Amino acid sequence: MKRSLWLSLAACLLTGSAQARLIHESPSEFRLEGHINAGQAIEVRGVVGNVIAAVSATDSVQVFATGDLRDVTIQVKDHDGGTTVSVAPHGGGEVPVNFKVLVPAGVKFVGRTNQGRIQARLPRSSVEAHTVDGDIEIHATGSTRASTVNGSITAIITGASYTDLHTINGSVTVTVPRTAFLQLDAHAVHGTVTLPAKLARNGPRLKLGTTHGDIRVFAR
Repeated sequence: MKRSLWLSLAACLLTGSAQARLIHESPSEFRLEGHINAGQAIEVRGVVGNVIAAVSATDSVQVFATGDLRDVTIQVKDHDGGTTVSVAPHGGGEVPVNFKVLVPAGVKFVGRTNQGRIQARLPRSSVEAHTVDGDIEIHATGSTRASTVNGSITAIITGASYTDLHTINGSVTVTVPRTAFLQLDAHAVHGTVTLPAKLARNGPRLKLGTTHGDIRVFAR
């Protein structure tokens, strides 16, 4: 089945939003590269498959997708807030597509998938990550949000900022700077909460939650 690609470039030229351009596509690989301003976001919306994000060595965002791309449509939409890349399987099937995203410092990363893990090692960016079945690993600065239903969340937060991490079936483990000032809000319904001996009680909110699992906070 022939796959299709939608690039919404006219709108970005008129509004001054992020400009993405197609570099390469084949039945098994897709690559997109473009410039996104600091403060804007690159968002990836998968269905089945892993989403991995790492720091870009350049000032451009690069998105790689691999899998059987003949049975999916990959849509790329540029807008005022950045660029969104999404997968739509043909006929509503579940076709595994894995993403790798290279993100410049200062650009926010948003990763979503239904079945798969999300890893975002971006110590100079804000991160948002959401999955249903899978673990989440984050290294970020700035606002950080993550949620999963069946999986654990591990996060390293390098600055004092709003953080919201929640799971249903899994643990939440967070490492924050020892000198950070944070308002801690941690709840484990069926589990334990372990906190560092000393943690400042004012500043940005650190909101953590799980239903079946433990919460551990480390200060380093």
